Formats: sequence, C-alpha cells, structure tokens
Amino acid sequence: MKKIYIFLFLFIAFRQDIVAQDIHFSQFFNIPGLLNPAQSGQYRLTYRAIVNYRNQWSTIPAPYVTPMLYGDLALMSCKLKGDHMGLSLTILNDRAGNGDLNTFQTKIAYAYHKALDLELHHQISAGFQVDFTRKAINFSKLLFQSQYIGNDFDGNIASNEPIRNDNFSYIDLNAGLLWTSIISKRTSFNIGASIHHLTQPRETFLREGKKLGMKIIGHGSAQIQLGPNFTTSPAIMYAQQTGAQEIVIGNAFGYNINMNTGRENLASFYIGLWYRLQDAYILFTGVDYRNVRFSFSYDINNSGLKPASLRQGGAELSLAYVGFMKDCRKKYGTLFCPRF
Repeated sequence: MKKIYIFLFLFIAFRQDIVAQDIHFSQFFNIPGLLNPAQSGQYRLTYRAIVNYRNQWSTIPAPYVTPMLYGDLALMSCKLKGDHMGLSLTILNDRAGNGDLNTFQTKIAYAYHKALDLELHHQISAGFQVDFTRKAINFSKLLFQSQYIGNDFDGNIASNEPIRNDNFSYIDLNAGLLWTSIISKRTSFNIGASIHHLTQPRETFLREGKKLGMKIIGHGSAQIQLGPNFTTSPAIMYAQQTGAQEIVIGNAFGYNINMNTGRENLASFYIGLWYRLQDAYILFTGVDYRNVRFSFSYDINNSGLKPASLRQGGAELSLAYVGFMKDCRKKYGTLFCPRF
C-alpha cells in the first residue's frame, strides 16, 4: 500500500502537464491573509493576531502539516475622516509527502477602506499583496519506478527524471476587493473577491514546466442575531484555479453569554457544519472569551480518496486575538467592531 501512496505523490509532483495548486484551509473565515488582501486591517481601531495549524490525511504514511501566522492592524482611523488603512503579514510553512516537499511563504498586504456613509455602516475596501514563496524537496527520500528491478529497489540506479534542482523561489502579486455592510443592530455581512498569482510564476523542479495558474476567490459571510442569546453565521467560499474548483458552504450557530445584562459579551460558544462539495464534511466548534477565540474543525473525507483515508481528512486549529486601539467615535461617528 505504501508504494501506492509514493506513486500518487510522484504522479502529482512530476507530471509536466499538471499545474500546481495552492494550500488551503477548511476554516477559510479564519485565514484573511490567504483569502483576500482587502481584509487587512478590516475593522477600524483594531489589531489582530491569528495562529492556524492544519494536519491533513494523518492516516497515510506522509501527512500534510501546515502551521500559519497572521497579523494585521488598522491605521489612520482617527485622521482620515471615517476611512482607514490596513497592513497585514502572513507567514506559513507547509510540509507534505514522502519527499518532504516544503513550501514557505511570506505575504505582506496593504488595504484602503473607504467609508460610504457618515455612520460608517458601509465601506468598500481594496487590497494589494506581495508574496514571496520558496519551495524545496528532498529527492533522496523519493522512490522512482526506474529504480525497481522486479520487487527489489536499488537507490543507485538513476531516476531518469528531468530534474533541474531541489528548490526554487519567486515573488508573486495578489489583489482583492471587499464590501462590508451593517444592515441593522442585528445583521451585518461582507462579500468579497480576490485574484491570486497575477504574475503567474513558473513553479517546477523540472527543466521545463508550466506556469502557476491564476486563482480567483469569491466569498461572503453574515452575522445575524436571532434573539437575546443566539446568533447564526452563514458563510460561503468559491475558488477556481487551472480548471479545478472548490466550493465550501455552511453555517455556525452561536450562544452568547450575558447578552441581556447590558454588559459586554464575556463568552460565546459556537457549533457548525460546512460542506466542501464532492470532498468533505467539515465539523466546526469554537469558543470566545473576551478578545480571544479558539476554534477547531475536522474534515470527514467523502472524496475518491476515502478508501485510503478511511473517511478521515484534516484536523485544524485556530487561535485568534483581537485588540482595540484609541477610540475616536466622538470625532467621526460610531464604531462597529464585531467580535471576529
């Protein structure tokens, strides 16, 4: 069985007519640095720090492990008469497969958030992101068909693969737009779109290879208060890259403590379900305490890989902190800062 996994990895990594695709997280609503650069510093007078960790396909011999750090802050909130700017930094390191395929990325983004009304209930945002990527692989850990003689493996035999080197790097550009709106005290929503890999860099370990295809993402979410203590948070994400597409749709229900006491909510509990079409069900739970949110999700695989994955997919953790800066409501109107 292990030889089958090795063959599948090599097939994906080295077929020249296959174009690489991006790393993804199931909790797309907790990865603003990968989803849309226009989300950088999205809310006035706030700063955020998010740590994400994903462990995918732990049942196979070489699972995919991805830790990620994200931070952003709003700038000039008290000087731009309702508008503000945002900066963000994203760092991730992905390790996958028998050959220790490693992807390290650093992304820096800038966004401008334009208020469309005096009450600051509606805003449109535009963001731009610079991405540095380095990829490396350990070819000594890979087995090739040409190195087998019958059922015996001989590592001294040449692989006969057109390998150029074991690492490469490039700089890439991404951009996005975002609309955020507060309909009432009980309802708010945002909808956005982004395009990634504007430079279409060449991504291959071989002497020849195709360019990385541009990726288009559309996403939307809402927060609706159903009663004194209950909220619902539906969300959807669509991504398309080089003929492949991903659609994730679902909802989380929240129970808020101290909603009817006149005090700030001290804690909230969430439970939800998302579905990645033709791939996996995503079970989700989370808890807020003051400015901190911890969330956990688990994928139940439902794709063609389920005989090997035993219907198991990826476990994902997210820890987020949101802080608040000096308030300038007296000067420029009300301040809307959702918990997350």
